[in-house]
Amino acid sequence: MNPDIQHEQLMEVQPMAVRIAKCDGDGHLYYISFNGDVYRIDQEPGLPATDALIATEADHGINYLQGLAISDRWLSASGYVFARGFRNAFDVSYDKNGNLFAVENSGDRDDPDELNWIQHGHHYGFPWVMGGNFTGQQSLSYDPTTDLLINHGCLAWQNNFFYNDPGYPQMPPGLVITQGLRNSGPDADIWRSPATGNVIDVSNSPGYQIRTFTSHKSPLGLVFDKTDALGKLYRRWICAWLYNGMFRFIRLCFRLRIGSSNGCW
Repeated sequence: MNPDIQHEQLMEVQPMAVRIAKCDGDGHLYYISFNGDVYRIDQEPGLPATDALIATEADHGINYLQGLAISDRWLSASGYVFARGFRNAFDVSYDKNGNLFAVENSGDRDDPDELNWIQHGHHYGFPWVMGGNFTGQQSLSYDPTTDLLINHGCLAWQNNFFYNDPGYPQMPPGLVITQGLRNSGPDADIWRSPATGNVIDVSNSPGYQIRTFTSHKSPLGLVFDKTDALGKLYRRWICAWLYNGMFRFIRLCFRLRIGSSNGCW
């Protein structure tokens, strides 16, 4: 990226960096850490890279980073960008045919968690779409008190993280979003309607769909049985490890079908 900063030094500065961006305005590299703090990366010629904290999670560091004059053209030309629109892909895995997939967690709203087939040049929706739902704060008329996907017992609600935000970045015109894979059930397919707030068992309710998992299942790992070790019974199924909030792990299996046109069903 920056010729004065070696990749090894970047990792030594902050291995928890989850997003790196370059600012057109000052030429610096910035990164956001896992907990939402934003740092500027500095390096004098011949010296190790250092970082400087410039915004914290409490100061809505993500919004600060989004507000920088990020060089999208520079990133695209760098060759480092494979796909965009991820919130926090916790694990990735290849299937037996070499297709790359990732499991992703949504936020404190009751938006489904996603399983995405990662393809070059695709955009997977964040920060405008999560789990097939449009994020409320991108609307200039957003009123969190009428958002039926917010549980008022959740941490984000109690700390007023949902609010009308006129500075929320607007979706680029013509952006094509690749949705998460559609889960045909029967497991982890409980969906809350943004329009009514009703909870629906998708596999038992014709006309509904979920992309991909019941909200807050928090998929943390993804494994494909690429050698059919589990036998024909589980062929073309996948296994994802989920965290259920009780500090226990549960296992999920569901049918996965890859379509020839848009890659998911």
